[in-house]
Amino acid sequence: MAARLQPDVALLDQRPPDVTGIDSALSLRSSVPDLRVVVFSAYLDLAGEERAAFLGIQTISKVDRASLFGALDAHRQELLVR
Repeated sequence: MAARLQPDVALLDQRPPDVTGIDSALSLRSSVPDLRVVVFSAYLDLAGEERAAFLGIQTISKVDRASLFGALDAHRQELLVR
């Protein structure tokens, strides 16, 4: 679906039942290389956050809604400027 729709931003949970959000992001980027990814979860750990940062994936705690909405708005603003 991502290959067909070519989204600009993906919002992913870090701990869905079958695969991590970071692994999902890597899979999505194989179809959409410039995809911006925001991963959120109440279960992020330091190693996961470091891996995400290395891959250019933004992480936000699920309980920090203000940061989540702020990050999505920032991505929207950057995409409008393009």
